[in-house]
Amino acid sequence: MLTDILLIKKIKQEDDQKSFIELVNRHTGIYNTIAYSYTRTGDKSLYHDIIDDREYNFYSFIKDFDENKKMKFSTYVGERTKFLCLDKNRTYKRYSFEEINDNLEYQGQSIDIEIYGENMVKKLKDAVSKIENSRFKKIMEMRFFSSPNLMKFSDIAKNMEVTIQYVNKVYNDNIEQFMKDFKDNNI
Repeated sequence: MLTDILLIKKIKQEDDQKSFIELVNRHTGIYNTIAYSYTRTGDKSLYHDIIDDREYNFYSFIKDFDENKKMKFSTYVGERTKFLCLDKNRTYKRYSFEEINDNLEYQGQSIDIEIYGENMVKKLKDAVSKIENSRFKKIMEMRFFSSPNLMKFSDIAKNMEVTIQYVNKVYNDNIEQFMKDFKDNNI
């Protein structure tokens, strides 16, 4: 029986599928247990999404794993799975808001006329243009309209020359009211 480190080396060097399957099978229990314990949001689809993406996630874990560090692969899988779940929980939490997040943040895509329809794009751009808080307005413009993909808060922070925490705070302090107003057409 090969060690995790040897299996990882075979996968990285030879793209060995048997080693990949063996490694996934060895650590599926840890992955599933942590996924279950960190996705208790009342929405079982989140847990099932993470389970369905298991092979993809493991491939990412293996690719990023540094065999030279003094960390067991099982520990690494546990930590990566935990942060993956926390990140997805945060994303799902945003989806639980109203129409704007369902349409715009789904799979990290920026607003696209072909996907969301010209009327929706115009309505959102109009709503963003009427935001009085200039910091929040700039964050919304950068997040949804500046690139083909949804701009990350870290990139927005770098562009604005502020901290990520600051961008998160401004966004979180204002987004619920914005979405409520957007839904009620009060903007």
